[in-house]
Amino acid sequence: MSGQFNFGDVKPSQYFLGIAAVLGLLFFLISPASEDSRSWINMLQWQVQTLGPMLFLIVIHAALLQLGWFQRLGVWLKLVVSGGLATLAFTPIALFSDVVFANESVTRENVVEALWEEWGAMGPPVLLCWLAINAPFILGLKLIRQTELTATRNSSDESSAKKLPANNSRQFDSTKEETSSPIFKMIPTALGNDIIFLKAELHYLSVTTTLGNSLILYNIKDAESELPDDNGFRCHRSYWVAKKHIDSFKRQGRQGIIRLTNGEEVPVSRRYLSELTAKLKPLEC
Repeated sequence: MSGQFNFGDVKPSQYFLGIAAVLGLLFFLISPASEDSRSWINMLQWQVQTLGPMLFLIVIHAALLQLGWFQRLGVWLKLVVSGGLATLAFTPIALFSDVVFANESVTRENVVEALWEEWGAMGPPVLLCWLAINAPFILGLKLIRQTELTATRNSSDESSAKKLPANNSRQFDSTKEETSSPIFKMIPTALGNDIIFLKAELHYLSVTTTLGNSLILYNIKDAESELPDDNGFRCHRSYWVAKKHIDSFKRQGRQGIIRLTNGEEVPVSRRYLSELTAKLKPLEC
């Protein structure tokens, strides 16, 4: 499976937090303190020391993605910057956990020195770990759910032809894919460029095309701005859908559900429902 990082449909949250939890358990098992009568406290400390930084890394990276200067950085430099800031932000919490769980002594006189030593012990390893666990996606080992290419293409074409004929009033005018957009450089070639929908997954973007699915290190806001308005629209803060792949729409109270040509469903949030009512009305069932 060259070029793929295929371990099922694991969500990014499960991947990143799962790795952090496993690392915490491993550090606990190799720690001498795991053999004493307060080992459960030591285990809790290690979970704080691994899950905590991971949450900081994800949140800070996602926040930085909203900034223009950060977007202009290379992908590796983005991870270094977000990782460095996250470790600095987590250092006081790491030191506090040492004081609470390990009875480490910190006074006003040595607090700065203690913080520096804490970052020196925690920062570089966490940063290296952050780079390592993101590396599979950056190096092209994508989370891909490969489908039967011919069957999927035929199914999608038949469904699109059935639901969106050229002279049907339910049709959304489709436009040619702008494959020159930066997002298409991130999508694996095997998936083509016929996007069905996009979904924000932590600091990654799940891209579903007629040929499969993959995670890329991308921001849904940037993807939306790069894709032509006539091609699709946001229906939820975490979802973008392609117009030509909308099969039907069903209102559910103050929200809604869009069914796509590949059989999947995406939500329409209350925020976007009023804006999209006119567009989705012809497809309502």
